[in-house]
Amino acid sequence: MGATATIKRIAERVTPVPVWNVARRTLGKQHDRLPEHLLRNHRALPAHKVSVLENSIRTHYHKGWRAEKEYLVTAYERDLEDHLHNRIRDDRQRIIPWLDGVRPLKDTRYS
Repeated sequence: MGATATIKRIAERVTPVPVWNVARRTLGKQHDRLPEHLLRNHRALPAHKVSVLENSIRTHYHKGWRAEKEYLVTAYERDLEDHLHNRIRDDRQRIIPWLDGVRPLKDTRYS
């Protein structure tokens, strides 16, 4: 693992989440540039579908010990935001380029 990756991993662990998110948004725009051939395949979920997805998460995922009443308000909002937006963004910035580097995704079933 390179020095930059090690520093980033440590920073993610010890930096408070709000500070880390601001840093990632500010610096990420320069650091996380994706190749055009990967950006072309990104699709945005229409707003009305985001609402459907949010309702589904609230109904089917956030129940039992994950119910909204079991969370602090800010923690629940952060978890919901992670499910709706952050995970796909992070996957697009880290996982997809890694997969494309291992085996080019162009002309595969999912490209």
